[in-house]
Amino acid sequence: MSTQAPTHARGDVRRDDAPVRPLDDDDAGAASVAIDGRRARRDRRDRNAEAVLQAAVELLSEGHSHPPGQLIADRAGVSLRTIFRCYPSLDALMKATVQEYVRIRPDCFQWTAPPADASFDERVEHVVRSQSTMCVMAGRALRAGRDRSVNDPDLKAFNRQLREYVIGLMRDVFGPELQMRTPDEQVITLARAHNAIFFESWENGTMLHGLTPAQATEAMRRSLRAAFD
Repeated sequence: MSTQAPTHARGDVRRDDAPVRPLDDDDAGAASVAIDGRRARRDRRDRNAEAVLQAAVELLSEGHSHPPGQLIADRAGVSLRTIFRCYPSLDALMKATVQEYVRIRPDCFQWTAPPADASFDERVEHVVRSQSTMCVMAGRALRAGRDRSVNDPDLKAFNRQLREYVIGLMRDVFGPELQMRTPDEQVITLARAHNAIFFESWENGTMLHGLTPAQATEAMRRSLRAAFD
């Protein structure tokens, strides 16, 4: 077996001890231009992504739970292709939209408990007023998040946390009435009360039965009272 070092083809010979030419002004200028170009493209992409997100949030707040990509692009003043340069898919964009909506409008997704000395009727009215406001103000985001939560663990977790938050409030608000029942009856009563104010119940009334917000609120009020009969 030959131990001779392999030879390189003509033109491939490289000398490790060859001097390295220092960068001159032209080289430094070219490198600076390349860096500035990358920074400019990154800044432009960031601006476009922000414009697209804000456009989607605006459309969501106006009632578009599933706005088409072209409508978002038109509102943002960019091309449809730009959307997919900023977000891998419309689902990814709408996930970011729901999260942004929750961030800027946290008041739409929470309500406080009534005074501790409030009567049953006053507590019912407080819950109905708070929950109906949530359904009106946050309904579009809730619908968009729910529809996309099937394949998205983050949105699924958010929906579950919101439901558990409301159930916890209901348990505290109607604690006196629940304590008068057996453990089994407490579970059933709380489930009925939650179903009475559930967003899906509101949506069924307004979208399937054509109820106005005022009528849906009255239906919620009657169902919540009936849960404790």
